[in-house]
Amino acid sequence: MKIIIENELSKLIGLKLTKSTRSSQLECLKFGVFEKTFRDGVYNMGQYGLHLQTAWRFIQHDRIIVASEDLFEQAENAEFDRNFVWQNYNLRDKQIKQLINSTILIVNKIIADKFGGFEIYFSNEVILQVFPANSATNEFWRLLKNMNPDEEDLIIGNSIPLSK
Repeated sequence: MKIIIENELSKLIGLKLTKSTRSSQLECLKFGVFEKTFRDGVYNMGQYGLHLQTAWRFIQHDRIIVASEDLFEQAENAEFDRNFVWQNYNLRDKQIKQLINSTILIVNKIIADKFGGFEIYFSNEVILQVFPANSATNEFWRLLKNMNPDEEDLIIGNSIPLSK
């Protein structure tokens, strides 16, 4: 499976990470530009969408820039707020938006492991590390091919054999 993951994710090489959206805990990263018109406007769907439902983090040098668990932290270093609602706005939303808006992130290299995890190496020495961190999840992540809806998406999870 390592080779399949690397081959499929290698389609991202040379593309820019252009946008991120979130649906509950699912992080949706957009690579490249593919605009689609809806009733309320034109949106960048990305040439490819990477939907992450497992643990992940962006790192640079010796620090974590943003990680999946930042979802449950307040966006500002404030005192405890009993009214904090992570679904509305949180540290993860703030940090990933800042990362994408302040840094040009072009995919340079992909390295996968046999457990469904991988690393995406970007320009500026930023790395996205995705690492399935539980044994019961049916789906860890998927790669959507937005420009070619006839092409099958890559879905990786425990219900899918992860080794060849």
